[in-house]
Amino acid sequence: MIASRVSGYLIWAVAAIAVGFTVLAVINHAKDRIRDLAARFDDRFNLDNMRSKRRAVAKYFLGKGGSAADLDYVLDFFQDIGFAFKKGEIDGRTVRHDFYTWLQLYWESSYDYILKAFKAKGVWGDIFPLYQMARKLDGMPPLTEQEKREFWEDEENV
Repeated sequence: MIASRVSGYLIWAVAAIAVGFTVLAVINHAKDRIRDLAARFDDRFNLDNMRSKRRAVAKYFLGKGGSAADLDYVLDFFQDIGFAFKKGEIDGRTVRHDFYTWLQLYWESSYDYILKAFKAKGVWGDIFPLYQMARKLDGMPPLTEQEKREFWEDEENV
């Protein structure tokens, strides 16, 4: 009788350990997917075509040329991150860590433009909650006009 109880406890212990390892594997897989998606977004943000658009947007905000079409292209990128965030494919801390500087710069510099386009066409709606989440995690004050200018000067040289 004692042997059967001990073997029953062992079976439950082995089952619990197996469940624990399965849960850990699932968690690690989810973290790997988030890291992979963040790396893909980072790669996309640094492709030559995107860098060219970012330089053009910098010129636009610095009054040296560029166009709203270039800004649209970059805002579409942040919309894609916002959509992935909304679907739970990427977490807020990863977004904040990898993209907050640029998200803050583009959001704060083009807020009126984004809002006008959202009201007219319903575009870029997933950027709103993305920025709010990242802002809450970051806790930094809005950029000053001087900080924006310095960031745009840096973007002009990417």
